[in-house]
Amino acid sequence: MSLLARPSASLRVNTVLRTALDMAAHSFVLAHNHPSGDPTPTRDDEAMTLELRHLAAELHVPFKAHVIVTPSGRYAAVHE
Repeated sequence: MSLLARPSASLRVNTVLRTALDMAAHSFVLAHNHPSGDPTPTRDDEAMTLELRHLAAELHVPFKAHVIVTPSGRYAAVHE
């Protein structure tokens, strides 16, 4: 599923969770790009990961991973 397709788009936690629930997902992965080419998670990435893990657990829809990709194919997983 793709929620946003524009650079520097702000994604809200409630949008991610609502989409997972609307799709009756058993679990989900969040992936997005960093057009800069640097896959290093930002503070916002880390904060979103923590919030998604907490709220997804409360909703019983496991949040499996948050992955950042770059145009060159580099990637990073965001950890708590």
